[in-house]
Amino acid sequence: MSEKVLAQKIDAYNFDMTSLYEIAINNPPFEFSHIKHGGKSIVFNSPYKLVVSIDDGAFWHTNDELGIVASGKTFDELFFSFFDAFVYAWKAYALEKDSMLAPSGLQVKQSLLAIAKEVN
Repeated sequence: MSEKVLAQKIDAYNFDMTSLYEIAINNPPFEFSHIKHGGKSIVFNSPYKLVVSIDDGAFWHTNDELGIVASGKTFDELFFSFFDAFVYAWKAYALEKDSMLAPSGLQVKQSLLAIAKEVN
């Protein structure tokens, strides 16, 4: 399945859970070319790879560089958690004035802006 088809299946929560499960089994890691969530539309410069691990009966994705931790008991919960976490990080760091961020926050901001941009 191409990255474009995958993005269409997952985009804006419009996906069928059976198809999502089949995607997970047949195409790990998940790749996103964009996110539309929380009033934001964010496009990645290259596909974002959501590598999923399983621990304590839940699915997890972490990205220390971006300060993102997402989890869920189901794939849909994991995706919702990831979308929430990414958009939160975007609003809190990428859109914040440099003068308002600590050095670690500036690093997160630079990392976010290096991989994605917001579009209307």
